[in-house]
Amino acid sequence: MGQDPRRQYKGPFFVIRACTRLLQRQPHASIVNVASVAGVLDAGSCIAYCASKGALNTMTKSLALALAPEIRVNAVCPGPIDSDWLRRGMTEQQIEDRVASFPIPRLAQPDDVVDAIHYLTVGASLTTGQIMAVDGGRTM
Repeated sequence: MGQDPRRQYKGPFFVIRACTRLLQRQPHASIVNVASVAGVLDAGSCIAYCASKGALNTMTKSLALALAPEIRVNAVCPGPIDSDWLRRGMTEQQIEDRVASFPIPRLAQPDDVVDAIHYLTVGASLTTGQIMAVDGGRTM
């Protein structure tokens, strides 16, 4: 058996709960959860993984309501990321086939995800409760 999928949302919940008082005292406080497009689409490595990422997305929206206006809460949902893990499991042709139908037909780079997190943290002061896909337009 793999990792317990509940860790995908329980960990962020407990960290946020532990940090809330400190964050409430900070101007422009922001939380960005990292989920996956698997929590938005019907595709992922397994049903439990998809469900856990969907739970993290729902928790993001619920916390955005509960912690407003002091703390903004958003999530990024990466699509396939160019990583050693992905490249160990897929050939170059399989990767090309997988992204061929995306409007921007390439794997996300780690920096693409970092850029989205940075934007939601410091560049989107009126944005809360949003789930931002970083997937080359796949979820459009």
